[in-house]
Amino acid sequence: MSIIGSLIVGQSAVDARVVSPIAVIVVAISGIAGYTLPDRSLEAALRLWRFLLVLCALCLGIYGVMGGFLLLLWQLCGMENQGVSYLYPLCDGERRYRNTFLRMPLRRKRP
Repeated sequence: MSIIGSLIVGQSAVDARVVSPIAVIVVAISGIAGYTLPDRSLEAALRLWRFLLVLCALCLGIYGVMGGFLLLLWQLCGMENQGVSYLYPLCDGERRYRNTFLRMPLRRKRP
């Protein structure tokens, strides 16, 4: 029932030129992808970051989205799971090597 209702509302919004068809597709994919998350706490964290990215987009447009993604990437580089950085190929998780974007490759670092 809700899928049929959302299809009707989405088609009406596109016909009234309130939103673009691409925006309806993006929202639908985002909604379907929300059902694939295995944990409720992960869903809450993702929802919070999604709201923050939308606020960044409202304030600064595409520059705000890029800045928000950089902040998200910076946050994930500082997090660890069982002593290993979340984004190990991108950063090694040590505080002194927090320079994520401009650094030497990890294989060239000396211990």
